[in-house]
Amino acid sequence: LVVLGMGRFTESYNSLLQFVLCVIIQRYIQIIKNTTQTYISTVSICIYDPIMSELEQYICKEVYNIDTLTDNTYGKLCSTDIPIHHNQLSNTTTDTNTTNTITNTNTTNSTHKKTYTIYYMPHCPYQLYCNILWSNWYHLHEITIIGNSFESYELRRFLLNGNKVRNGNGKG
Repeated sequence: LVVLGMGRFTESYNSLLQFVLCVIIQRYIQIIKNTTQTYISTVSICIYDPIMSELEQYICKEVYNIDTLTDNTYGKLCSTDIPIHHNQLSNTTTDTNTTNTITNTNTTNSTHKKTYTIYYMPHCPYQLYCNILWSNWYHLHEITIIGNSFESYELRRFLLNGNKVRNGNGKG
């Protein structure tokens, strides 16, 4: 689970609810793993928001064992290259230098491990969605995006342009 644009959960009730949702998703996937004997080897969360405080980063890492990205990649994150280093809630021993999100280790007839990534982007600009999609273009079948409706961006652009609907000749 990669979380982008969540905001300051120590200052915003909405951000706090979104943070709690991330923890619940992580634990839910872990329960599914444990009860269904699926091939999920690691369940992890990685968070980035440029306005995150040091306290929030500490809470993520030390209290919830959630990684925080330190560099602003502007959403140019391919699901296969996300730098998550941890030893999360897994029943199996995990090397602390392993990079995973949710990994399918059923690799019969293949040496490629499939990495399934959920991008949770509650308050991100349209450009960030474009960068996520572009960066994962050849891995779209391995990602899910939970975020804003693209319709809301179109409506916002419509309202910002003074309710002008463009016709086919580019005028008015």
